Amino acid sequence: MNNKNNNENVLNNAPSRDFKYTKKLNEQLNKARAKAKSALNLAHILDLKKPLAEKALQEVNLNQGQLYTQLTQADLKRFAQKVIALKKDFTGRKIQGGITPNAIIARSRQIDIKRCQDEIHTVQAIRLEKDGVIHFRTNASKKYGATHHIVSVQFLNFQAALTAEKITNDFLNAYMKGAVKFDCDCGRHRFWYRYIATVGGFAYGTLETAFPKVRNPELTGLACKHVIRVMHTLARNPSALRQAVKMHIARYRKDPNQVAKTFTKKQVQQHTHKATDKAIRKPNERMLREVSLFIKEKAKQMSLSTREKAMAKLGFMLARGEITAKDFHAASKKLLWK
Repeated sequence: MNNKNNNENVLNNAPSRDFKYTKKLNEQLNKARAKAKSALNLAHILDLKKPLAEKALQEVNLNQGQLYTQLTQADLKRFAQKVIALKKDFTGRKIQGGITPNAIIARSRQIDIKRCQDEIHTVQAIRLEKDGVIHFRTNASKKYGATHHIVSVQFLNFQAALTAEKITNDFLNAYMKGAVKFDCDCGRHRFWYRYIATVGGFAYGTLETAFPKVRNPELTGLACKHVIRVMHTLARNPSALRQAVKMHIARYRKDPNQVAKTFTKKQVQQHTHKATDKAIRKPNERMLREVSLFIKEKAKQMSLSTREKAMAKLGFMLARGEITAKDFHAASKKLLWK
């Protein structure tokens, strides 16, 4: 990993060119997927009466070919149980309609995190749109011939930002770590994770109705390597992306009806972040929840002591993977015995 350019493509094209190309390609792929007779619309089939459900399942099996295992009604019930369990998990963790960058990383597969760390190192904010949407461009690995990928992120606190009295640094920090919806144009997201995002209510743009019966029937993981890189970068709010986010808010605070803005090839250099080789650690979801509840409770009392503030900060640093558990325990021990 010392020589990144050996395994990744460089972003040389104008942002407008890549965005238009990707948008057109996505529209074609989404139309083809919607018409695919091998796609398993689980919710639709389960709503049908038995004879019609059996006929629909037979058509799916016929069109997916003999290379794949033929599905049965028992498979459908098992898939439905997976969906119910996933919804219950999202509800229990209060992930409904939006999800934070840290939670996305925490729920991602280790293999996707590893691929992100090894292959995806550049993030650029390339297009600002209304309704809180920023399109980011990442580099692509050289494995499949792609030159780039587009990750679209909708910031769900955008309306609050438009009406806020002042956009402070603390506000921007919280905004960039706040709840989002997202999408990526890559196949990994389309065939593995978009269905999960749809179930969780945090899919941006096209919703996925086809259950990933072949690639991800266990409904594990959450994000591809491109999404992970964007979310990891947002959670650490580097100056390049911070400026783009600030510009985005300021643009629509001035006029909510502004047209979308795509950065030029020269402008985008100001909104480019190149990641280092530092390992991406999965945030501790339980710790995030516990620290969040602690802060909310103390905020109600308006009585946070200096020590409590320090403990809360340590907790967030641990949850974000910025310090190890050993570091956390050593530092908290010192605080408690002061």
